[in-house]
This record gives sequence, structure tokens and C-alpha cells, in this order.
Amino acid sequence: MTWNKKNQQFALSCGLRPSSKELAQWILRRADNFQATEKLIDLKVFNKYIGESRARQYDPKTVKEAIAQLDESTYGWFKIQRSHNWHLHTVLIRPVETAIFEKSQPSGSAPKLKQGNPMFSDVHKERLDKLLQQNISKLDFLFQKIGLKYDRCSLKRIWAIVGQKFDEVERSIELMLYQNSVKPGSIVNPKAWLVSCLKEKWHDSFDLHYSPDLPKFERKLDIAEFVRSIGSEVRKLCPE
Repeated sequence: MTWNKKNQQFALSCGLRPSSKELAQWILRRADNFQATEKLIDLKVFNKYIGESRARQYDPKTVKEAIAQLDESTYGWFKIQRSHNWHLHTVLIRPVETAIFEKSQPSGSAPKLKQGNPMFSDVHKERLDKLLQQNISKLDFLFQKIGLKYDRCSLKRIWAIVGQKFDEVERSIELMLYQNSVKPGSIVNPKAWLVSCLKEKWHDSFDLHYSPDLPKFERKLDIAEFVRSIGSEVRKLCPE
């Protein structure tokens, strides 16, 4: 499916951010022009493409916000059917004409739920409880793999803290294992540390794959001159 003027105008009307629009264009190249198409989307592959085309990849948070905006703000143009992890999603892509029609409908014209089938019926509650138990079991399995053991009450609390997002837990574990590797013994109570990390979102600013590209010099004198020039620029920007 090609990106055209109609796509561009509708994307603007939905208030899509630049990152969301680039993701939409990338996804559409894999979709059918005239009918709804379901595709498995890998955000890591998308981000690699971005790095090749604009010399710098988006941070993971920006990419996750982009797919979320497409799901929430495009009137069904893009709809997440299943999320397998933070970067793999099965997405339903519909022709933009369908989404334009949905957007044009009065807000009160959406069909109402029948009273005989309430959203929180016993069957629905049972389904949600079963899903919760499955996710708690997955958390328990994940933590035991790194030597942590929480009781069921703590697991439920953790699941609530992360907003039912496994990738938040995975990134916190990455940060914990990294810190324990570079500073052995610095994490005295791993179980409490991990909960604090999830609550305070320490992992948001952590990127396991980040590697700074430091300047290199052949002479010590060049280093001194380089640092002095930077210091001079900083003092001009922030005079005392």
C-alpha cells in the first residue's frame, strides 16, 4: 500500500507525531491497497530502517508511543490485534477510506452495548481472572529464571505497577543485571531493588545497547584544547 496525499491529510487530521507517521508509512508498504490486511510488525526492524535512513534510531519509548498512537488515534486504520512483546505486534491495517468514514461519523452514532450482555458479566470476569493468572505465572517463571522468588500477592502488585506490560519488567531486569555485572554486590536486596526500579522507572533512561562514540585524539595537547573549547562554549551559554 503506497503513501499518498489522502494518507498524508488523514494522518494530519489525526494529529500523528512524526515518528507515528513514519511508522504508518513503513507499515503500509507491507499492506494490501484495497482490503484489510493483518501483518506481524517488528518495531526493532522498523527502528533499524529509521537508523539507516536518518542516521539515528528512535529510543524504544518513542517507538512504543508511535505504535500506541496508531492504535488509539487513527479510527481503526491501524489496530493492534495481539501484542507478543514490546516490539512484536500483530496489526490489522484497513484501507484509509474506511478510517475516514469512521472519523466522519457523529460521536453518538456508535452502537450501544446490549444490556443483556454487560461488559462485566460473570463470563467476562472469569476470562479476565484466567488471563491474570496466566500472566502472574509468566512473571513467576521469569523471576525464577534469574533467582528471584515472589509470593502471589507480590506478583500481582508488580503486575499492577507495570501496567500489565512485560517489556517494563524485562527492561528493569536488564538494568539490574547490568548494574550487578559492572558493580558486583551493589544490589544488596534484588527483590526490593527491582520493585523500586519498576515504581520509579529507573529503566526508562537505560539502554543496554548504548555505546558512546567518544572523540579520539593523537596528541595530549589536542585533548586539552578540545576540552577547553567546550568549557568556553558552556560558560558563554551559562554565564555565572
